[in-house]
Amino acid sequence: MILGGRFLPPLEYQLLPIPVMSRVLLLTLLLIGAEPVARAYRPPPSPQEMAYLDQQIAAHPGDPRLLQARGLNYAVLGQKDEAIADFKAAQKISPNQVRLYWTLGWALFNLDDYPSAVNVWEHAAALADQKHSSAATSYDPDELPDATWVPSTLALGYWAEGDEAKALELFGMVAKVNLRYRNHALFEQETNRWTEKEQTKALLLFDAWKQSVDRAGNHL
Repeated sequence: MILGGRFLPPLEYQLLPIPVMSRVLLLTLLLIGAEPVARAYRPPPSPQEMAYLDQQIAAHPGDPRLLQARGLNYAVLGQKDEAIADFKAAQKISPNQVRLYWTLGWALFNLDDYPSAVNVWEHAAALADQKHSSAATSYDPDELPDATWVPSTLALGYWAEGDEAKALELFGMVAKVNLRYRNHALFEQETNRWTEKEQTKALLLFDAWKQSVDRAGNHL
C-alpha cells in the first residue's frame, strides 16, 4: 500500500450537498463566534439531515451509499439497531464494496465497539488488496477512500482497543509522509470534521505518538 495523501475524515456525504453545507455552516459559526471555542468537531446529525436521507433512500432504494450514510448517522446518534439494519441492507445490494466495510467500521467505532471496528477495517483492507491484485479490477475512486486509509484508520482502531504498539507504529508510518500528522495544530485542524468521539481518540493517539518520538529523540 503506497503511503501518501491525507488522513481522510470519516464522512460519507460527498453526494449529499445539503447536509454537507449545513455541517460547514455550523463549523463556520463555531469558529467565528464571539465566544472562544476550545475545539471544533462535526456535530451529531440533525433531524433535518436524517429526514433528507430518508427522502433520498425512498427515492433511490438501490443505492448502498445512501444506506451507509444513514447507518453511520444512526451510529453517531447511538441507535445501534437502526445502524446495523441499514448496513445489512447495503451489504445485500453490494456485498463486496470496500467502502461499505470501511464505513461500517466507523459506525462500530462510534458505537464504542472497537474490536469489531478493527475486524471490519482489516476485512476491508484485505478486500481492497484482493481487488487491486486482480487485473480485471480497475481502481474505483468512489469505492476506495484514500491511499493512506489502511494505516491511518487501523492506527486509530488499534489505539482505541488498547494495542498501543501497533497504533503508534502505524501512526508513525503516516506521519513520516504527511506533515499534518507531525504538528498538533494541523492534526487538530485535520480532524475538525470528525465526530467528537473520533477526534478525542485521534488527539490522544497523536499526543502518545509525539511523546514516544520525543522520548526516542527522533526528529521527523
